[in-house]
Amino acid sequence: MEAAALGLLLAVGLWGLGRGRAARAAVILGALGAAALTLWRTAPSAEGIAPGPPGLPGPSPDPALVTSAACRACHPAAYASWQASYHRTMTQPATPETVAGDFGGLVLSDRGTRLRLSRDGDAFLAHLLGPANEVQRTRRVVMTTGSHHFQNYWVAEDGGWYVQLPFLWRLDDRRWIPVQDSFLHLDRAEPQPPAAWNGNCGYCHSVGHAGRLGPQSDPRVAELGVACEACHGPGQAHVAHHRDPVARYLGRADAHDPIRVPSALSPALEQAVCGQCHGIFMRTDLAATHAQADRFRPGDALSDSRQLLVPQPNPRPGGPLLVPPWGTPPQVTVTQGGDRWTGALLGLAADGLYLRLPQAPTGPIEATIPAADGAPAFIAPGPSVPVVDGVVRIPLDPRWSNDPLAHVARLMGWRGQTPTFFDLSAFWPDGTVRTTGRETNALATTGCATRGDLTCSSCHAMHGYVERADMLKPGVDGDAACLQCHAADVPDAAAHSHHPAGSAGAACQNCHMPHTTFGLLGAIRSHRVDSPSAVRAWQTGRPDACSLCHIDRPLAWTAAHLTRWYGQPSLEALPPPWDTTSAAALWALKGDGAQRGVTAWALGWPPARQTGGAAWTAPVLAALLDDDYAAVRTVAERALRPLPGFAAWAYDYVAPPAARRVAQAEARALAAGLTPDRQGPAVLRDARGPDQAAIDRLRAARDRAPVHIAE
Repeated sequence: MEAAALGLLLAVGLWGLGRGRAARAAVILGALGAAALTLWRTAPSAEGIAPGPPGLPGPSPDPALVTSAACRACHPAAYASWQASYHRTMTQPATPETVAGDFGGLVLSDRGTRLRLSRDGDAFLAHLLGPANEVQRTRRVVMTTGSHHFQNYWVAEDGGWYVQLPFLWRLDDRRWIPVQDSFLHLDRAEPQPPAAWNGNCGYCHSVGHAGRLGPQSDPRVAELGVACEACHGPGQAHVAHHRDPVARYLGRADAHDPIRVPSALSPALEQAVCGQCHGIFMRTDLAATHAQADRFRPGDALSDSRQLLVPQPNPRPGGPLLVPPWGTPPQVTVTQGGDRWTGALLGLAADGLYLRLPQAPTGPIEATIPAADGAPAFIAPGPSVPVVDGVVRIPLDPRWSNDPLAHVARLMGWRGQTPTFFDLSAFWPDGTVRTTGRETNALATTGCATRGDLTCSSCHAMHGYVERADMLKPGVDGDAACLQCHAADVPDAAAHSHHPAGSAGAACQNCHMPHTTFGLLGAIRSHRVDSPSAVRAWQTGRPDACSLCHIDRPLAWTAAHLTRWYGQPSLEALPPPWDTTSAAALWALKGDGAQRGVTAWALGWPPARQTGGAAWTAPVLAALLDDDYAAVRTVAERALRPLPGFAAWAYDYVAPPAARRVAQAEARALAAGLTPDRQGPAVLRDARGPDQAAIDRLRAARDRAPVHIAE
């Protein structure tokens, strides 16, 4: 590159010395020739990718993918910023430079699985131990995934499969934890099947992944990690075109150049670039994807290869409603005694089928669910449960089929991959996605994106700002992110928010993007931009922004203010204890796993503690230290640590239950000794101390419906 630049400078310098057009042309051509020779010799190539341990996936069979090494020579600044990003280190070969975990001979044990980790030179080894500590199998770690919060490890197994170790390295605490305890996942006594790279993780954690699933897998990748061609498309034609020195010098475009700049695409197509990974979707070409590779390319519509999962609101306890993706709901035959009529299958939730009938049944009904894609029809027996507006619910019956959700999903028009109940668990009952890394589903329910032009690049950038984990562009931090579009709508933030200017309550994001998304053992901001609603919070269980900040207030208090300030519908008289008790405390104590995790995080959020007190939260958080979700336990622990006396308190959220109970008793004693900063029924504490009886009673009534949120 230096010689090329020297040649061009020489051309400029000689320009004034040449006589006539011919002389000038000769000088320029000579300089360009020298530049072309240099550029040819330094032409981008796929060479230079760091070698890894043996056993890595083979090279991609797609010649159009040339890897990030081919981009470096011409785009050094973009390459450098990508090099410093977490996208680049999403997946790496396991080398001494990339492995963060301690492989110094530790023995890890969990749920009957025992591993000894060791290192032999540059090789990182996992030894599966038997009952007498004998080594039953040894595998070399070949890849790592993650470098920000966790680091997972993959070993090569027989048949070409890459399998995740059952333990991961938690980077903030510098310790090993079981993989199944890193998600919001109900504790189970038995180990869960390990994740396989080939049929799932590789598609988003590398470029050009081809799983080639079959009797044996033959995984191939163009590049590990999320690299240039994941967002810009295959580079072969682009590189070949710009090897032409004249085209390169003149910056001439090529109509056949497949390279895409996401921010230059339409909002929908730009969102698809991120949404190819940052979304919950069902692949419409799942079999072809597994047999070959993902056919999505930047610039494609997401719907060409995926159906985005956007469930509809449904009151609790059913959770979100899976609906037909393409329009008209299928018809279902319904019988009641001698009566027979046709109803519309509106959808399916965790608690049953939802049908709209022309008349309300007066007793049990039977619904004949038609055949779908070769699966036979089945009878859904009653009893039916009336809902509202002619809608009835038929509880699920496992006798219907091996997988009633898949059957009904195919019947409704879902093709290829069909959703599972775990997929639906990633959404609040009002259809808002509640797991990290799935922002495309959130934007699909956000008016700023569906009626406006909001996209990921409105606030985030892949290049130049990677020193921030959130990758926000300069000038769009805090309120500025919203005011770039809404400055005229909100000329006076204090008057609009009814909070003092500069306070947490006046910040746009705290009200319109509250921390109701869970993942990575904490809560992050929702990317469904909407307004707080106490009525919705009561009906669907998605915590409202006001209650996550005013953690010492009942839901009725929030509803009254929203009605008075913004004319929102009033909330009718609430039953005890919701009428007088802190909504955040109730969600933390008696909510489902997602509610408990989100509100436990809110009880430790500094703005909430400043607004709603801190000391009264300790007994509530202490009650969560024996939660049946490890993720909830660690969030509660972290919320307790800043309180007086808790810094030296010993607690391990993945320790055996007996050890956790001892630590919990110590936490309750510390909590009882704190000077109360709030007291009264709303916060379950009075002048004498915590109302432990009420806390225990609410805790015993917690929602035990299983929740699974895996980011």
